[in-house]
Amino acid sequence: MRFSALVAVGLLIGCMRMPATGLAAHRAQSASSNSAATEFSEEDAATVLEGLRAALETHDERMFLKQFSPTMRGYAAFGDQTRGFFVAYVNFRVGYRILQTWNENGRGVVTVQFDLQAEAAGAGAAPITKSAQLRFEMISDSKGWKIISMRPGDFFS
Repeated sequence: MRFSALVAVGLLIGCMRMPATGLAAHRAQSASSNSAATEFSEEDAATVLEGLRAALETHDERMFLKQFSPTMRGYAAFGDQTRGFFVAYVNFRVGYRILQTWNENGRGVVTVQFDLQAEAAGAGAAPITKSAQLRFEMISDSKGWKIISMRPGDFFS
């Protein structure tokens, strides 16, 4: 009888420990997926860059500005600069190539080779062609990743 009592106690302890182990594993998995949710990836960068491209090529200033966080330093001035850019140019053509993405201090960072062509809105004005390596810093909010910083800051002017 002693042996069967020991086996029963061992099984009971084993069963009691299983949910705790399962709970710990579940907690670890949840923590891992929460940090993965805020990890910045090349796919996240491409989503924002596609938003920029689509906004420019459809000449949608509002969609363009939605790719930027309103908490960006100088956002109001950047909005004015953007309005001027959309008034001055039409028929945008955009190309970009992601060079590198990484996470830094809770932000996503991407460097991009960005090419832009546009026709001047006014008659007789010259079209523009711009090509530069841009660095975007992004933060994640409830609506996805938004640009909080861009260098050089005057590319869209």
